[in-house]
Amino acid sequence: MYKTLIISAASLSLLATAQAQIIFSENFSYDAGALVGKGNWTQLGSSAVNPIQVQNGRASLVATGQDVNAGWGSTVNLANGGVFRLGATLNFSAVSTGDYFLSWSPGPVSTYYSSRLFAKTDGAGGLFLGYMETANGANNYGTESLSLNQDYDVVIEYTSVVGPLNDTAKVFVNGVLYVTDTYTSATAENLLLGAVD
Repeated sequence: MYKTLIISAASLSLLATAQAQIIFSENFSYDAGALVGKGNWTQLGSSAVNPIQVQNGRASLVATGQDVNAGWGSTVNLANGGVFRLGATLNFSAVSTGDYFLSWSPGPVSTYYSSRLFAKTDGAGGLFLGYMETANGANNYGTESLSLNQDYDVVIEYTSVVGPLNDTAKVFVNGVLYVTDTYTSATAENLLLGAVD
């Protein structure tokens, strides 16, 4: 059975606190239509199934659809001890079994997705958000159920820690800690920021 995940992101920003500056910000203030080709948004891969749409200052997508990203020109190297934050205002009208919809990568054509944010049904008409560092990591879901059709300000805070396989991440929902994660993948942490996916 095909289930849809619809997300409306009213705003999206990436802040590297090591440089104390906003390195990417998006308010989706485009004419209604497909997101690809607007601003810095490009398609990843060859599938344009279920293209991400923009309408009324929000980007909407469905599960199992088009992958896009936007680069910001130059790569930022997150030094050990550095922190960056990726934030978005999210509103879910439906969720299924655990689709990821937001991440960052080293560059606009990379297929290495870090800090993946997921949503899945809670089985009772709401949803849980989850976090996974890379494809080789484990998905860690929060335990507090969130409501459908409600705006949430969500922030991923990623901290680079000196040494291998120990970086940390925190996901905040409306300013409250929701889920934490420690990087334990067998692959080395990626400290280059170049695009939001």
